[in-house]
Amino acid sequence: MFLVHMSKTKQTRWIALTVFFCGVLAVALTLLITVGKDGLIEGVPVWSVYLVLALTNFTSLFAAKQEEADEAKETAAV
Repeated sequence: MFLVHMSKTKQTRWIALTVFFCGVLAVALTLLITVGKDGLIEGVPVWSVYLVLALTNFTSLFAAKQEEADEAKETAAV
């Protein structure tokens, strides 16, 4: 729900993250149908979350820009 809400802001990084997680769900469902109940269908979402956490913590991919922060403060004050 959060990703869908954030993708409505029309920022490409949130749209890409939403598409990425939808893809992870599609891959997990495909693996469930083809392979069956296996540890692989649990590992794919876990490793994808590890990847996103690493990108979030160690890169500036999701860093808020100063202009965006100022705009958010202005809209919150109104």
